[in-house]
Amino acid sequence: MPEIKSVIVATAHPIGPNDTGQCAQGWYTLDGDVVTMCDSDGVPLRDSMSGAKIVHRLVEGEHPVVIAKRLTLRIHRSERGDDDKGFNAPIRYSSKGIA
Repeated sequence: MPEIKSVIVATAHPIGPNDTGQCAQGWYTLDGDVVTMCDSDGVPLRDSMSGAKIVHRLVEGEHPVVIAKRLTLRIHRSERGDDDKGFNAPIRYSSKGIA
């Protein structure tokens, strides 16, 4: 069984001194040139719509960590219902006030 590796992606950047932002963690395995997203126990994750495993076959020049981070962000957005890049997310205003 391939080694389970971990990645962390920023899902919301900090906007003020008391805001730490948000992040998500993902796990993946690399078997040859195939990145397979999985849970922390190594069980492959499946797409919620199609039921297919979430995999990506690397082409020359692609780095597995970058691909795993992109897939982690896609999974995170899908689980939250943010597939349209946060359209329904709350608006986060800065505390600078009005001049």
